[in-house]
Amino acid sequence: MAENKGIRIVRAEDGAEVRKLFGYGGTARHVAFSTSGQLASVADDGYLRLYSKSFQLVATHPVDGKPVSVAFSPDGTTIAVGYGGQSQISLYQLQNNGSTLQEVVLLTPSKTSTDAVVFSADGIMYSGENAPEGKNRIVAWKNGKRTEKGDCHPALRRKSSDSSGFSGHNL
Repeated sequence: MAENKGIRIVRAEDGAEVRKLFGYGGTARHVAFSTSGQLASVADDGYLRLYSKSFQLVATHPVDGKPVSVAFSPDGTTIAVGYGGQSQISLYQLQNNGSTLQEVVLLTPSKTSTDAVVFSADGIMYSGENAPEGKNRIVAWKNGKRTEKGDCHPALRRKSSDSSGFSGHNL
């Protein structure tokens, strides 16, 4: 899309353009779909946008800072936003059939950047943190609190010597 000021929706089967979503004042950084087909996006203009499954704009909410990632919880009632260069994760609860968003903020430790957020199928949120001195890590969140390494999802309990994934990283 010209100057990346929106989102182009294409059909996976043939690459045909289905819809263009305009009205962005900055580059769209990340999108996520809920299991019910809703679409959430974040952009450099500082807005979280929520679209219906027919791609109609349902809600627009200003966010603090530079949002770089967005994710839906498995039940579709919560949206998480991660920020580049900031130690913050914002959680939004969808209310009034998804037409309004209520924000709750979770802070990460100082001197980190939360560059990625994702939910597992069982509802645990994970954040990718870019910490000083290259000590990047994946953190699990349960009930709004950081969990200790032993409480992480089993897929993240690999040893750094395990060559099947995450090799050389401190999880």
